[in-house]
Amino acid sequence: MKKSINKNFEQIPYLKLCSTPKILILDSLDGKETLTDAKDVFHGTELCFKSKPGVSTKQQRVSIYKQINAGTYVQTFGSLGNDLDKLCLTENQIVNFCRKYGASLYKKGCILVFLYKDEEQFFIARIHVSKYGSQLATTEHFGRKYLGFCLQYLIVPLV
Repeated sequence: MKKSINKNFEQIPYLKLCSTPKILILDSLDGKETLTDAKDVFHGTELCFKSKPGVSTKQQRVSIYKQINAGTYVQTFGSLGNDLDKLCLTENQIVNFCRKYGASLYKKGCILVFLYKDEEQFFIARIHVSKYGSQLATTEHFGRKYLGFCLQYLIVPLV
């Protein structure tokens, strides 16, 4: 079942598309690696549920948006489109992004934000990149939680 969200959030610019020095492409993946499996990438995980393997995926280009105004997850992701399924990555793709680009591409002290789906529920993965370059993965349910203003980047599939 696809979940749509209200498009009334377009008046407020929550995000700005980042220009990157190169095209960022996620690898073709078997879907087996989860956030909790990636001990070589994350120095810790704080998950709101037990991770489980997903589906295999083809190579995927991604877009990176910098948060420029505070808002809820619904408002922020809603400003990118009303079909949440198109904005999701898999857990394996999130791990792949963080392994390839996470600590080197982004400023220390930022948070990388991903939308993903497990069965019919949407979740947020927040990757905290410390000032030393280590990464901590946390998850929470997608909803109307307020996305406070700090240095955050949203990573979504390029469609």
